[in-house]
Amino acid sequence: MDKLFWLALWAKSKAGISYFCSSLFIFFLPIKPLLIAVGVAIFLDTVFGVARTLKLNGWKSFTSRKLSRLASKMLLYQMVLISLFVIDFHVLHDIGMHIFNIPYVSTKAAALTLIYIELKSIKENFELIYNVNLWKMLKELLMRTKEIKGDVEEIIGKDEKKINN
Repeated sequence: MDKLFWLALWAKSKAGISYFCSSLFIFFLPIKPLLIAVGVAIFLDTVFGVARTLKLNGWKSFTSRKLSRLASKMLLYQMVLISLFVIDFHVLHDIGMHIFNIPYVSTKAAALTLIYIELKSIKENFELIYNVNLWKMLKELLMRTKEIKGDVEEIIGKDEKKINN
């Protein structure tokens, strides 16, 4: 009798835990892409940070302590988004929809802010690793694009004149 009672209790609690976890997963489903995007940004920042450390200071400076910051940063950023989503869902959702017509606007703004912080760090690490200025390279690329556009328009203009004559 005791064994049957515990088996039944275990089965019910297992089903309850399963329902609870499923409910949580479904509740947080709207911010899944945001959580993934922030996680990818953190991962890329870590990769570039490790590369910078190895290039500038060598393997001696690379420690597990520094790498463990990845876990704490990931947990902190994800918990910020989850907590803000809960507040957004229960309190701010109607206000955000009324003013901006964007669902969960504060959660999305926080995610964009966190991603911007990580991208800024990635840019700094990239510039240190490869000794380049990304903004200068981007300006040169845009100038080159303008030159190519002008050349293409000139060629097209000459072809149109030939066709019209």
